[in-house]
Amino acid sequence: MHILPDGSILNGLNIPDGSVSWNGGHGTIFDASGQVAYMIDGNTIYDSTHQVAYMIQGDQVVDSLGKTVMQIHKA
Repeated sequence: MHILPDGSILNGLNIPDGSVSWNGGHGTIFDASGQVAYMIDGNTIYDSTHQVAYMIQGDQVVDSLGKTVMQIHKA
């Protein structure tokens, strides 16, 4: 997955003023105050307590109930 520079994943996770640090298949998503909000490991997005928050399935991000929370575009 690639994080888009337009902030698509941040908007979808309701932290539009956050930022992303990305390194290959791993990343950290920070909120507006610089606190860790989520961590990405492959196709899994964990919350700050390392519990699974979302899964990336194809071009969709789904929550733990399987509900689509956003569409993403892979490069």
